[in-house]
Amino acid sequence: MFYSKITSKGQTTVPMEIRKRLGLEEGSYIKYSIGDAGEVVMEKDALMTLTDKGLRIFYADENGSYYEIFQDKTRRQVEREWVLSQLENNRKNDFKGMLIHEQQIEYLRAAMNQEHSLFLVNNESVKFYHTLGLLNDEEFVFYHERKRIRDQR
Repeated sequence: MFYSKITSKGQTTVPMEIRKRLGLEEGSYIKYSIGDAGEVVMEKDALMTLTDKGLRIFYADENGSYYEIFQDKTRRQVEREWVLSQLENNRKNDFKGMLIHEQQIEYLRAAMNQEHSLFLVNNESVKFYHTLGLLNDEEFVFYHERKRIRDQR
């Protein structure tokens, strides 16, 4: 168990062991929530951390349309050629981008549905795609329920 003191401004220091386990570093964002039993849950917000460091995230759907995804899960359609040229020349243009194809999401969903293939799916990828709005709440809960059952074996 770890403890920290809250300052008069409501600030606290995250203990070093927790920072190490969550991979938190200066500039990382933390998401707080309150669990059903009243406990405070703290987790790293990878999307905000990545986008604050300049990473732009794009999604290609099954129809070939391309979208930029923002922190609040909203999307804006962008030209396919522009995205591909930016990604191809990203070092030269100092452009940081990540392209996610619908096939990747379908592969993840298929792996989540196979009882013995859960090792192919990790907590971070499920959380990341859920944060982007590419996995819905039901899929997110399903993954965690399957993981809980598997971990009890």
